Amino acid sequence: MLRSVIIEKKGYIMKIELGTEITGCFGAMHPEEIGSVITIDTTNHHYDECKVMWDDGSHTWLDLNEIRDDYFDPKLPAIGYFAVDTDCAWDWVKE
Repeated sequence: MLRSVIIEKKGYIMKIELGTEITGCFGAMHPEEIGSVITIDTTNHHYDECKVMWDDGSHTWLDLNEIRDDYFDPKLPAIGYFAVDTDCAWDWVKE
């Protein structure tokens, strides 16, 4: 099982690890979902994905390209899945 994965995204390199906090934001009428990455799977030939366990006990498989890093300063539309603990799990390095 992988403990971290590196993804290239818009000229940056993104690293996500087990335990990365993920927040799901889907508009003002819906409460935020808070969870963390518990599994990373890179065996799919089309896209890498991770399994997020939510605080309510449910889980979701996410394409790693769906995870955004702009939770504190979102670009509109400000809905989707966001990595929140950027200090420990996301390393941005300009190419």
